[in-house]
Amino acid sequence: MSTRSVCVGVCGIVIGVLGASSLRAGDGPAAASTQRAPVPDAADQGRRQKAIREIFKDDYQKKSSADRAALARKLILQSEDPATDLADGYVLLQQGRDLGIEAGDTAGAIWATSRTSQLYAVNEWQTRLTTLRSCAKAAAAPRANSALAIGAIELFDDLVAAGEIEDAARAISLAESASKKSDDAMLAQASHEREARLRPLRTGFEQFQKAAATLRENPNSAADNLAAGKFLCFFKGDWDQGLPMLTKGSDAGLKQLAGEDLLAPADAEAQKRIADAWWDAGKAAEPEGRQRAAYWYRRALPGLGGLSRKFAQKRIDEFQSAAPGSQRIVDLLARFDPGRDVVHGKWTVRDGEIASGEGGDTRVELPYLPGEEYDFRVVFTRVSGSFAFDQLCRLGDQSFEWEIGYDHNTVYGFQDLDGAHIDRNGSAVRVPKCIENGRTYVSVVKVRKGRIEGWVNGQLVKSIDVPGVHLSLPEQWLLRHPECLGVGTFESPTTFHAIEVVEVTGKGKLLR
Repeated sequence: MSTRSVCVGVCGIVIGVLGASSLRAGDGPAAASTQRAPVPDAADQGRRQKAIREIFKDDYQKKSSADRAALARKLILQSEDPATDLADGYVLLQQGRDLGIEAGDTAGAIWATSRTSQLYAVNEWQTRLTTLRSCAKAAAAPRANSALAIGAIELFDDLVAAGEIEDAARAISLAESASKKSDDAMLAQASHEREARLRPLRTGFEQFQKAAATLRENPNSAADNLAAGKFLCFFKGDWDQGLPMLTKGSDAGLKQLAGEDLLAPADAEAQKRIADAWWDAGKAAEPEGRQRAAYWYRRALPGLGGLSRKFAQKRIDEFQSAAPGSQRIVDLLARFDPGRDVVHGKWTVRDGEIASGEGGDTRVELPYLPGEEYDFRVVFTRVSGSFAFDQLCRLGDQSFEWEIGYDHNTVYGFQDLDGAHIDRNGSAVRVPKCIENGRTYVSVVKVRKGRIEGWVNGQLVKSIDVPGVHLSLPEQWLLRHPECLGVGTFESPTTFHAIEVVEVTGKGKLLR
């Protein structure tokens, strides 16, 4: 299937009905393909590969999996050097990908493929899918399968957004298999929920194709406007294009609601009324309508107060807990580079995991700028010591810290709140022992517009409503780039098995 067979062959019909401006530029990678570098021809690649193997001759002679994985990442990092020629960069990335697959470094192979798709004129979907299939044959360790599952889930989401349903089915099949081998219940659940969406997606897409064909001949067909509008809004999440079609559709209730939505009121109470109406529509006939309800509740939230605000937040939370399959998972551990990301202390990388050393305020920043709302998930084991583990977080234009093991391993809490540390800001939760050495923990910080929460091993430990509260990091935990996320430890060597973000609203930005 070509990269944009759906968006050009089918959505193009709808463009003829609605006008070219209604299709977003981000619906597929082909829109940017003219800005990507050409792929060197086979002969040129061969010459450049020979030179690369000569330059890194000593590294190529090492045959252990760890050495091959280290070489893969060295080549990928070399491709990012501003002085590296683009054609050399392509060959470096191909070598890095192949070595990563060979060594079972799934995260490294996916990293190389992601950069290849961003920088070079390749078929993005097939390039990513081919890498994932190759990784699936080599991935044995849970960590490798975790990276494979995340990569396949992310590809599934991108393919669904582009309308590439059959390739999306292939991607989620890989995710289902890998998540079972990853020993990660969250990934298994995320894969299963996406797999369950496939049948209605296929059915809805078939109906959309038929409706789009009819609309080319009869743009005012109410039944076909309804079918096309429902697919675009409820399955593809393209409300900008779908809402105008619903206003021309045969469902009177959706027609009126879509018209009110398109008026885009600025008043918070009016926004809440639209949200309530979409919520009720979701209850009655269109469950996916609650996605739009959550959008309008979020828009209204800053202007609401009292019970109305609590009501809107409750429904946002209810929607998010019921629809995790719509959320994107970003593997941040896979992007870690000890040469660039260490802010303080000694950190080591081994078998796809990272470990902090001795010392106070030992920390790294992660090359990622978070979106509006997200879950920051870290799986770790403290090896020795009796002090703190820290997650360095961002909410809007403010940073803050979630700390486990403050005050000699006896306190959970957030800092700083209005300039005050944990023991003076009301967030402290005291226990006899926060962390036991040698035991693995899952810490999740849930960042929402008006609230931050700290969870450990599936249990809510502390929740803070933050409107009107100034958030900041203590000076000793500052990062070089305050917009990024980070992790750290204090006098407590710790191994980090997974560092992930689940994007809830708004899409974050990977810096590499």
